[in-house]
Amino acid sequence: MLQARTCKGRSMRTGIIRGLGRRRPRVEGLLQRMPMQIDMVKVHQIRTDLTSSNRKMRIVMKRIKILLPALIIVSALLISACGGSAQTSSSPTATTTVKVSPTTPPTPSPTPKPQIAHYGQTADQILHGLKAHGLHIGASFTYTADNDVNKLLGRPGQYNGKINFKDTRISSTNQGANISVSDGGSIEVFANATDAQHRFAYIQAISTSGNALFAEYEYLDGVAILRISSQLTPSQASAYKAALKALP
Repeated sequence: MLQARTCKGRSMRTGIIRGLGRRRPRVEGLLQRMPMQIDMVKVHQIRTDLTSSNRKMRIVMKRIKILLPALIIVSALLISACGGSAQTSSSPTATTTVKVSPTTPPTPSPTPKPQIAHYGQTADQILHGLKAHGLHIGASFTYTADNDVNKLLGRPGQYNGKINFKDTRISSTNQGANISVSDGGSIEVFANATDAQHRFAYIQAISTSGNALFAEYEYLDGVAILRISSQLTPSQASAYKAALKALP
C-alpha cells in the first residue's frame, strides 16, 4: 500500500514538472515584457507630474500678474515715505553758537617784597612807640623843612622827618629847637632804605672820627635811624635799640 502511494506521488510531481516545462516560454515572455511596461508607467507618471506642475506654475504666474501692480504701488508708497522721513531728519536744526572769548593769560602776581621796617611811619609815631616800651623819654621837638637847622629835611636823598628828644636821666635845660642829640637822642625817617643807609654811613663816619664832641650811638632799622646820646651807658643805649627793633 505504501508503495502504491509512493508511486502516485512521483507521478504527480512528474506531471507538474512536465506542465511547467510546456509553459516556460510563455513565462519568459511575460518576464521580458514587464520592464517595458514598468518604464511606460513611469513615463506616464512623469508626464502627469509635469502637467500638474505646469498647471500650478500657470496659476502662480496668474496670481503674480494680479499682485504685481499692487506690489509696485506699495513699494512706491514706501519709498516716498522713507524719502519724506529722510528729508525731515535732514532738515537743519537750530544750533546755539557759543562765543568763546580768547583766553587771557593769567597776570602773574607780583612777588611780594619784604616789608621794610618803619616804612610809612613818621618820626613822632616811632617816638610814641619807644615811650610805650617804658624808655625814659621827656620833652621833644619835631622839625619841619622851615626850622631844620641842617636844611636837609625834605631834600632829595635826605630824611623826610626828624624829631629830637630828651632822656630824663640826663640833666639838661635845653628846650624846643635847642634840644640836641646829646640831651637824649634823635629820630630820622627816610622815604626808602637806600637814603637811610647813605645817611647812616655819613653820620657814622663823623661819630667815629675820634672827636668826642661828635661821639654818639647810632642804630639803623629799615628806613629809620635812631641816634642816642653818648652820655648814656652802652646798656642804656642798647635798650633804645631793642625797643626800636621791637616796633611794628
